[in-house]
Amino acid sequence: MFKLTEDKKTFSCSFCGISYRKSIPAGSVYLSCRHCGATFFVPPQLGGSVHYCSNHPENQAIGLCDDCKKGYCDHCLHILTFHPFSRVRSLSIFDKKLHLCSKCLRKRKIRIGMKGLSLGILLILVALFLSPYTSLPPGGQPIPNWQIILIASVFVTAFIGLLVLAYGWISFFIPESTVHEKRESVKCSILKKGVITLMLFRQQKLRKLSQKL
Repeated sequence: MFKLTEDKKTFSCSFCGISYRKSIPAGSVYLSCRHCGATFFVPPQLGGSVHYCSNHPENQAIGLCDDCKKGYCDHCLHILTFHPFSRVRSLSIFDKKLHLCSKCLRKRKIRIGMKGLSLGILLILVALFLSPYTSLPPGGQPIPNWQIILIASVFVTAFIGLLVLAYGWISFFIPESTVHEKRESVKCSILKKGVITLMLFRQQKLRKLSQKL
């Protein structure tokens, strides 16, 4: 789970694999990674105690759920990336991630989806409320500038409302990968890049040999 570096003074985060180089305060039970924002336990090699998953007592827990603060293994913690309605204030807008167990993830997704649905319905109602004022003047009279702006605003509001409504509905069904799945996908992508680089290198070598011949 935890990988110590050669100097044994630093170790890598069990979530993202980035080295943790800050000093560990005495008596600390868990630490927070500045790169991914995860809360993980101090490894036993550095004085921490062994913690086990709340769902799988036979597996070692890698860190805490950000909501319920219980320990879970990498198969049980899901990564919830930034959502417009997630209200994650501890991280920047580009790094907003939460590591949640299945129960807390379900609660979060329900809240996120309901906020999206509510905002989408509100925008559509505003557009419907303003739609009677968008009727064109009779008898081929010129359309006032304010009415052109109003018509455009109603269409834009209705379009944004439909998008937000669709996002709120779809967010219920978007699967969030676990820490284990994310780690395996990163390994696969690195392996694919290595294979592609090796193939390109071999192609270049064969071209040089063919040119010499």
